[in-house]
Amino acid sequence: MTTTVVRAAEPRDAEALARLLAELHEEPAGDPSKRFAATLDVVLGTPGHHLCVAEHDGRVVGTAVGVVVPNLSRDCRPFMIVENVVVTASARRLGIGRAIMEHLVGIAGEHDCYKVQLQSNGSRDAAHRFYVDLGFAPCAVGFRRYLADVPVVGGRDRS
Repeated sequence: MTTTVVRAAEPRDAEALARLLAELHEEPAGDPSKRFAATLDVVLGTPGHHLCVAEHDGRVVGTAVGVVVPNLSRDCRPFMIVENVVVTASARRLGIGRAIMEHLVGIAGEHDCYKVQLQSNGSRDAAHRFYVDLGFAPCAVGFRRYLADVPVVGGRDRS
């Protein structure tokens, strides 16, 4: 019998997370760098960040992060932003993405969030159908400004 468990990510998941996120952004995986490990430690230690992984038959095959954001509107109820949702190609259509999203929506409910929101690349039609099937509605126009060409402030290296 196959089992899927969604749990909080841990430092030992660094290699699997690096592999999954490389797959999400279609980049070569490589070994997680010291910077990746240090950033993972920050994410895991930051209140309101809920980085989760999905294990299927004991192997990490999916991840997403939900960030609970304090809010001054909506009777001061927070909201959750979901990012970096990915299930490895060989494990798709097994209910893993649904389990991850239900896990994060459950956490949002525990924090009394009034909404869960996410963005998806406009060309990812299958992902959009997936989110609609989960009860999400396309309801806004998103805007983004990448900061790759912005000068580094305070001597922080972006490489």
